[in-house]
Order: sequence, then C-alpha cells, then structure tokens
Amino acid sequence: MARKGKAIISGLDIGTSGMVVLTVDGTRDVHTPAGIGRRPSLGMRKGLVVDEQSAARAIRCAADDAGAAAGIRVDTAWVGFSGCGMKVVQRRVGMILQRAADISDINNLINLARQVELPEEREILQVVPVEFILDGVLGVKNPLGRYAARLEIVASVVTVDSASLTRLLSAVQKAGIRVAGLSVNALTAGEAVLHSVEKELGVALVDLGGGTTGVTVFNDGNFIDAEVLPVGGDHITSDLAIGLRVSLTEAEEIKRLSGLSSYAGLVKADGGRFTAADCRKIVEIIQLRVQEMLDLIRRTIDRLSAGRSLTAGAVLTGGGALLGGLPEMTARVLGLPVRVGVPDFPSPLNGPDLAAAWGLAGYARRALFREQYGPVSAAWGREIKSGLLK
Repeated sequence: MARKGKAIISGLDIGTSGMVVLTVDGTRDVHTPAGIGRRPSLGMRKGLVVDEQSAARAIRCAADDAGAAAGIRVDTAWVGFSGCGMKVVQRRVGMILQRAADISDINNLINLARQVELPEEREILQVVPVEFILDGVLGVKNPLGRYAARLEIVASVVTVDSASLTRLLSAVQKAGIRVAGLSVNALTAGEAVLHSVEKELGVALVDLGGGTTGVTVFNDGNFIDAEVLPVGGDHITSDLAIGLRVSLTEAEEIKRLSGLSSYAGLVKADGGRFTAADCRKIVEIIQLRVQEMLDLIRRTIDRLSAGRSLTAGAVLTGGGALLGGLPEMTARVLGLPVRVGVPDFPSPLNGPDLAAAWGLAGYARRALFREQYGPVSAAWGREIKSGLLK
C-alpha cells in the first residue's frame, strides 16, 4: 500500500543481467522517483526465464529495496522484458462509421487487428497502432471525434513465444507481484529516451542489454518494426573471461574500466596492473566482439527500415550503452549520427540502464490518471481485459 496521500506506481524491468524496480509518486510529475531497487538477475538466460524460483527471488529483492525507499510494499507493477524471439506482424483493418469516431471504435479496430492466425506456440502480446486512415486519408494520428464513412487502422501486432511468456508471468507472480501491464523493452525504452522530432525524422533505437539487444525503428512519428537479437554485453564479458583466464566478475569490471580505447592503468583483482600488451589484448577482444554485434545491428536496421530515411540516426540505450567509446564506433559502423539516450531525470537516476524502467513508470502514470488515449497503454488495457494478465 502507498503512504497516505500518495499513489505510488512501479515499473519492473526484467533483464538478463539485472532486475530493476522503479517506483514513482503518481500524484506528482513522473520525474519524481520514490524509490529504486536493483539486484543481479537469477534464473535468466538471453532474456528468458529458465528458473522461475530463482528469478522470483531476484525480482522480490529488487521490489523490496524499491519499496523500502518509497515506504510501501510493491505488489503491483508494469513489467518490461527483453522479448527475445519477438515477432511483429503488420495489419490493416477497417470498419464503417455511422457517427464521429469514439474510443469504442478504436477498441473494436484493435480487436480486429488482433485476429491473426498464429502458430500454436505463439500468442499476441500487444497491438500497437501505427496510424489511422479516414476515408482513404493516411497519417491520421488521433481520429477521436472526427467524422468519416470508413475508419481504418494500421497496426503492428507484437507476438511472443507462449511458453516463455508463461514462465515470465509465473516468476513475477511467485515474487508476489501482480502484473498491471506488460511490454517488451524494445518499445518501452523509447518512451523515456526518444524525442518526438527524432521519431518524425526517422530513428533506430538500439537497446543494449546483457543477453539481448532490441532494435526498434521509427519514421514519420510512427513505430515501424522491431526485433530482439540474442546478443548483448554478457558476450563481451564472456570473451574477456576466456581470453584473459579470469572470472566473469573480474572480466565485467575490466570491461567497465577499459571500454574500447583504454590501453593503460587497468588494475588486476590482486592489486597488480595489466601490462601494456595485456591492455592492448583487452581492447582487441572487446573491439572484435563489438564489431560483430554492430554488423548484426546494422543489417537488422537495414531490414527493419526497408529503405525509409533515418535522418535522426541511432540512439543507444540500456546498460550496454555505458561501454566507453561505443557511440563513436557505432557511428562509424552504421554510418549514422549516434547519441546515448538517457531519461531526462535528475542524476544519478538518469542512466541509459534505467530507460526501460522509466518508460514503464510513464505508462503506469498515464493509466492511473486515465489520460488521453495512448496507443500502447490502450493495447495494454486490452491485454488486461482479455485475461492474459491476471
């Protein structure tokens, strides 16, 4: 429960490397954090839950940390996850109108867009409206209150593996948390770090996690397509551990200190220093793996954008975006302007690793106050009503 006079809302980011719970005071600006909890992930592999009990313990610990700071017990959250194996199906459906369009028409169109034949092992996570069409006129952002003989919707239907989703929801439930809404971080993170002008000009959001990387493309203000790749920062750490014959913990620290350009000053776990030759080897290992990842990201962006202009370039976010020298190398490989996307909130709670959690908190606040129809929150609302999230 929240403290008297408060409406505390929570976002839970379930990652391969870490669980993050961010609570904000819903009665104030969403920029005001009430508490944050971060714990290393357990029971996760490449963004998927492989051990429900272990994942549940990590989630509960992060939730308790955030709740203690906010003076509450976190028992409800909007949940984001990497969504490895996510697939997007594009749909265009329409209906005849007899009056001005209202919210029931929007919900009916979303229901029509959901009617997609899928393999038995897959199910729909959410429907994201891209644009509306009134009597053949494209590019309508909000049709509410407008008259037309025919109203159509172009929507992206996000599908995921049913078994993976069931395990994730079960882990959250075992942690004692009710799921109020659910989305993939490839979409959620953009809510916290992308500017509307970037979406209009065309931009690729690259959400770099521990075990996965989400690539999402926007153009003309619309969500175009997304894919989650099974590569992430943990692969760099693993390469360093093998190449240097050190533990994963030490390799992670070396990666953090070195980045893509540091050649000296690295300290070993025993207090000694790496030689210049060792430092060059470290950077070489990191660069080789990053080059491989960026080549895959570039090919994915080319495929998802399908020739559309990405004038605003690429925005890097997620914990992997903290790697020193990554923006410069990414710009060279992609041939695009690149920046690191951070939530526009006071330090130290504005790192790129918190982008998804802030995006979830923003969705939760919109739902709390029943603000004007927003595509993703409306899609989430439908998921809740359909009985998927109990």
